[in-house]
This record gives sequence, C-alpha cells and structure tokens, in this order.
Amino acid sequence: MFKLNKKKLILISLIIILVIAIGGILYYFQAEYGIFYSLKTRKEISGRFLEKAENLIKQASFIESERAARKAVKYNSANIKAYIALGKSLYAQLKFTEAKGVYLKGLKQNPENFEMNFYLANVLRDLKEFDLADKYYKKATEIEPGNIVLWASWAISYRDDRNDPKGAVKIYEEALKINPDNEQLQNLYEGAKKNAGL
Repeated sequence: MFKLNKKKLILISLIIILVIAIGGILYYFQAEYGIFYSLKTRKEISGRFLEKAENLIKQASFIESERAARKAVKYNSANIKAYIALGKSLYAQLKFTEAKGVYLKGLKQNPENFEMNFYLANVLRDLKEFDLADKYYKKATEIEPGNIVLWASWAISYRDDRNDPKGAVKIYEEALKINPDNEQLQNLYEGAKKNAGL
C-alpha cells in the first residue's frame, strides 16, 4: 500500500479540480455553442429554436422570440428563416438598425429571398433610408411581381413617408404594367390618383 503525503494529496486535489473545471468549460461551450455537434444535429437544434421563435412571434413575445431566433441563427447560420424570424422580432421591438443588419446578413446568403428583401425595404423605410428602401422594394417586385401587399407598401412609403402622392401613383402605374388585369391594383391606382389630385 502506498502512502500519501501532503504534497501528493494537494497535487491530486489540484488535478481533480482542474479536470472538473475543464469538464465544466467544455460542457458550457457544448451547451452554449454546440461546438461538438454534427452539422445535422446543429440544423435540428436550429430548427427547434426557429419553431419556438415563430410561435413566440405569433404570441407577440418579441424579446423571447429574439432570443430563440438568435440561437437558431447561431446553431445554423445558413437558416434563412431564422434570419427572418430574428429580423421580425427586432423590428417589432423597434430595433430597426439591428433588424437592417440581420436582413442584410441573410441576403448575403440568399439575395433572391422575397421576404428578406421586402422586410428589409420596410425597415429602411422606417429608418428614412428611402433610396435604399426603393432598391429592395424593386428587387422584391422582381421576385414576386404579383404581390399586392408589396406594391401597396411601396406606394404608401411615397404617399405617407415622403409626402409624395404622385410618387405613389407612379408605383401603381409600374405595378399595372406588370399586372394589367389585376382589379385590386387598379382600384388602388385610382385611389392614389384621386389622393394626388390627378
């Protein structure tokens, strides 16, 4: 049987403490960042956080939905829907500059995403960055040219935000070139003309 002197006992205690500390650090990074998860597992975790974020958005719990969406993005930075959920959560909290950054980051991965372009245009509108907003409204109309809500939002940005009712008329004229038989757009166009005194 071997004898433990005071020095050996202290050394063994320090080794045990060190092992526990390293284990705790690894556990933290695994739990917080998923650094040891496979790509498939990270995507699954991201999907669960995204689902939670979307449900919280429906409940108007935007602080909690922001947290869940951030984790969805963290576990899978290629998850476009996670960027959309995060942007919506930030927008609802009037964090327009942060929402802008999120949408721009998401668009780097998928520049043809309609929602991302449309939501970014609305954020830029609220930030009074109208020229840039027009760029993203235009891109969104190229992706979904028949989307009435998009055209109306763009026209309203001229009428209300820029105090340019004739600009709104021009937006509806552009919409009708692409969608000449759309009765809803025709009615909106007539209303915009009346509002502009034309």
